[in-house]
Amino acid sequence: VRDALKDNDVVNNRTTPKANTISDSEVIKLAASSKGKLTAASLCMKSGVSVDKAKETLNSLQDKGVFDIHVTDNGVIVYLLVDTDLIQK
Repeated sequence: VRDALKDNDVVNNRTTPKANTISDSEVIKLAASSKGKLTAASLCMKSGVSVDKAKETLNSLQDKGVFDIHVTDNGVIVYLLVDTDLIQK
């Protein structure tokens, strides 16, 4: 029975594809609506992706020049949107 359930989990993938992905556009829109600042935790909370996926996505966009990073005194990595014209006022 356990083997059947394990196989069923793999086939049906308990996590939905949407929960594991977020487009670059969605991340940029979320940053723009958040005064140009995002953390992995805030992206996770606002989008429903995992913290690991949020970190991966933000790091990828930082590598592409979309975000700069800042480390707070508490050690939190904050991603700052480079194109400040996109920030919603």
